[in-house]
Amino acid sequence: MMEADEVVMRRVAEGDLEQMSILFQRYQTALYQFFRRQGLQPMESEDLTQEVFFRVLRSRQTFRRDAPFRAWLYQIARNIRTDHARRANRETPVEEDGGDVFVAGDLPVDERLDIAEQQQTLRRALEQLPERKRELLLLSRFQGLKYREIASMSGCDVNTIKVRIHRAMQELRESFLALREGRAG
Repeated sequence: MMEADEVVMRRVAEGDLEQMSILFQRYQTALYQFFRRQGLQPMESEDLTQEVFFRVLRSRQTFRRDAPFRAWLYQIARNIRTDHARRANRETPVEEDGGDVFVAGDLPVDERLDIAEQQQTLRRALEQLPERKRELLLLSRFQGLKYREIASMSGCDVNTIKVRIHRAMQELRESFLALREGRAG
């Protein structure tokens, strides 16, 4: 049975730094994809993923024992992403190969092309969202964080997060449809 992340993190906070490898194995790929889906290049994403784990180590004493580890980890990742964007003084587009949810290898060519076109349109629609809305959708839909984890990270209640994500999804849907119909872009 796999130990809860909070238990592993408590051990890290108590000085058992070898336990950090467990957290690294569990979250390295997800964090990398989180950064890639926000439009960062592969090398940038790798660097920022490493920075997350360095900050986890550096801040291990600040981990609250009653807090969900994953929410704490993604708050660190969000802060690093914000710092990186500030340093670069730019908003970054959603990267072309930021990771597709659907792999269509067994489908006929025309269906694969249609899916690829829809994924491209979805990436463009996601890119058009304000960064805060894009981040909410990435955290909830792509990274699988629960509303309460996102609420904890954002410092607001769960209902507020639900409304914000719902509105972000509506805006994404409208943008997607407009792009697909050739009305925007």
